Amino acid sequence: MPQAKIQIAFTTDSMTLDQSKTDSIKITLSVSDTIREPATVTLMIENNAEGSPGDIVSDPAYTDGNKLVLNLEPGSTSASFKVSAANSTISGKVVVFKILEVTGDIIPEQEASTLKLGIVKDLNAIPAVFVSTNKLEDFGTVDHGKSSIAKSYTIKGNNLTDDIIAVAPINFEVSIDNQDFKDSVKVDFQNANVEERTIYVRFSPNSGKNIALTGNIRNYSARATDKIIEVSGTEGANKENDLLLNEDFDYGKVGGDLTSVSSWVNYSGTTNPIQFSPEGLDFTNYEVGGESGAITFQNGSGSREDVTRNFNEISTGSVYLAQLVNLTAASFSDNGDFFLALRDAKGGYFSRVYAKKNEQGKLLFGAAKTRSGSEPVMFASTLFDFNKTYLVVIKYDLDLKSASLYVLEGSFPTVEPTPDLVTNTGSDASSLLNIVIRQSSDAIAGKLDGVRVSKTWGALKIE
Repeated sequence: MPQAKIQIAFTTDSMTLDQSKTDSIKITLSVSDTIREPATVTLMIENNAEGSPGDIVSDPAYTDGNKLVLNLEPGSTSASFKVSAANSTISGKVVVFKILEVTGDIIPEQEASTLKLGIVKDLNAIPAVFVSTNKLEDFGTVDHGKSSIAKSYTIKGNNLTDDIIAVAPINFEVSIDNQDFKDSVKVDFQNANVEERTIYVRFSPNSGKNIALTGNIRNYSARATDKIIEVSGTEGANKENDLLLNEDFDYGKVGGDLTSVSSWVNYSGTTNPIQFSPEGLDFTNYEVGGESGAITFQNGSGSREDVTRNFNEISTGSVYLAQLVNLTAASFSDNGDFFLALRDAKGGYFSRVYAKKNEQGKLLFGAAKTRSGSEPVMFASTLFDFNKTYLVVIKYDLDLKSASLYVLEGSFPTVEPTPDLVTNTGSDASSLLNIVIRQSSDAIAGKLDGVRVSKTWGALKIE
C-alpha cells in the first residue's frame, strides 16, 4: 500500500520585515511528517505593483527572475530561507511568496501555500489593529428571528490615523454599548490608540433554515492589516422540515437569463429564455427575502424555454405550491393556458395553474389535477385584474388524489382557507419531485416571485 503524501505549508500567512532592526529574517515551511526521500520545493515570488522580486535579497538566491528552490533531505521536518530588503526598497512594499511546485513525497497544503511579507522602515510606526481573540465561542442554537446573549472581545490600535470599523457577517450583529446592535460599528482611533475598547457581538439568525451558520467579523483601519474574528452559531425553530423549496429570485441587481444565475435548469425549448428581473413583487404577510427579484415569462411563437427545479420527493400527504403572480396578458379562449405545475418522476404535469381573459377583459384563474387531450379546465368564478399581484396556491393531495386552487388578495391567511376550486379529474400522481415554469405560444405573460413548495399550509409563510 503506497504511503500517504506529506503536506508542506508556510507556518504563517503574513510576516513583517523591519529594516530598522534587522538585516534579514527567516521564513519557515513546516511538513506534516518526517521527509522520507529527497524532495524540493519551488517558491514563486509574485511580480506586481505592491511588491516584486527586486524588493528583496534571498538566501538561497532566487533564480529565473522569480523562483526560489529549497532542498529537503530525508529526515527533515521543515525548510527555511532568509530574506532581507534590497537597498532600493521603499517602505510599504508587500512581497508575496507562493508554493509553485514540489517533488518527492510531499504536496502543498492549499490553504497555507501563500505568505505575504510586508517591508517597513520602522515597525513601531506601522498603523496596527490588535484584537483579544481570533475566534469567539460558538453561540449555540438560537431561534430564527431572535437574538442571543452577547459575547465580547477587545480591540486596540497602534499609530492609527483612522477609526477602526468592525463589520459583522450576515446573521450576526455588533455593538459598542451592548444595547444598540448593528451590522457595523465605529471605534474612535484616538481612543483606541490609548486603551482597549470592547466590542459586543450577538447572534441574530435569519436564514430561514435550521442550519449551522458561520462568518468572520472584519476589523479594519486605514493602512493597518485587517483582523478577522470567527463566529458561529446554529439557527433553529424554522418550519424547515415542511418547507421543500423557497425561491425569492434574489440574484442581484442586474437582470438576465434565469438559468445563468440560478439552479433552475432548462427542460424544454431552445429560444426566448425565461428572464430574471431585479424588481420583485410584494404581498402582505408573505415575506420575500433579501432584495428579492422576480422572473418574467412571455407569450410568443417558437420553441420558448421552460424551466424546472427539484425538491425532495414526496409520496404521501399534500404538496402545496405557492407563488406571487402578476399577469399582464392571457388568452381569450375556453381553456386558457397553464404557466406553472408540479411534476412526477415520469415528467407528468400535476396541479397545473391556468389563466385566461374573459369578454370584459377580466382575469380568471383555473386548475387541473392533470390533463390530456381536450379535457376542459376548471376555472374559479371570481374575476381578477391584470397588472395586480395575487398569491396563487395550488395543492395536490397525494392521499385523496385531488387538486385545490386558492387565489388570495390582500394578505396571507395563517389558517388554510376554503379553496376557490377542487378537482379530482384525471390520472393520479404516486409522488411529486419538481416544479416547472412554462412559457406558452399563447398570449399569457407576467411575473412570478416568492415561489414556495411545502407539505403544510403554515410552512408557506416564512416568519
